[in-house]
Amino acid sequence: MHSDPAEKFAGRRFPGRFSDGTSAGTQTVDAEFSQRGLLIFRSGSEEPMIWPYGALSTAEPLSAHSIDALVTYQYQPGASLFVQGGPFARALAEVAPQLTA
Repeated sequence: MHSDPAEKFAGRRFPGRFSDGTSAGTQTVDAEFSQRGLLIFRSGSEEPMIWPYGALSTAEPLSAHSIDALVTYQYQPGASLFVQGGPFARALAEVAPQLTA
């Protein structure tokens, strides 16, 4: 039976910074892994944004030695999510292996 790598990390939240690409500032968010994609929880919003793993990219490939991740989403040009910490970067590399190439 094939296991979804996102299940292993589901429910764990990682603090990050989100930029919508249209305003100068960033906002504090929580990122969480799910089977549907990366969930981004913003204060003041009832529903999280969902960034499907297949549509994510990073400026630099992720590796076992990555200490942070700057993630963009192909369908929200200019927007970015920055999460500091190796555990998030390694988990993201596992659920979105295209980010390691």
